[in-house]
Amino acid sequence: MRRRRETPGTESSYDVELKQFIREEENFQRLKLERQQLLERLLEQTSSASPQFIANFRMKHKMKQNLIDSTMENENLKCMICLEDLKIGEPYEKWPCPTETPHIFHYDCMLNTLRTKNTCPMCRHPVEANKIVDYGISQLLAQLVL
Repeated sequence: MRRRRETPGTESSYDVELKQFIREEENFQRLKLERQQLLERLLEQTSSASPQFIANFRMKHKMKQNLIDSTMENENLKCMICLEDLKIGEPYEKWPCPTETPHIFHYDCMLNTLRTKNTCPMCRHPVEANKIVDYGISQLLAQLVL
């Protein structure tokens, strides 16, 4: 079977889908900011992971899903986000922490966590933070400081 060559200037289906995931994450985070109350945003003090990091996380999972196997289930591992046992066949992911023992979570739990904060729930190891600036809060804080 011959592999189709990409013509210069065209994008691979992987790149197209990755860009779509990035747009989805940017829109998700903008809507979240719009829906939050001002006081809630001032008190939150956390940032979600960047849309690019989350999109890459989703693409990696789409390309190769990690599923809990019997060995992992026998270790009685728990997702420390939802506190439920990890069961055979459930998708999971590892937080990119520099620890010897990986911090493992349900895929959906980790995705939801990345959308709200950029630090590991167990060790607080950060990933790339969201850079979407909320100008309303920035202006308010600048006025309060002056």
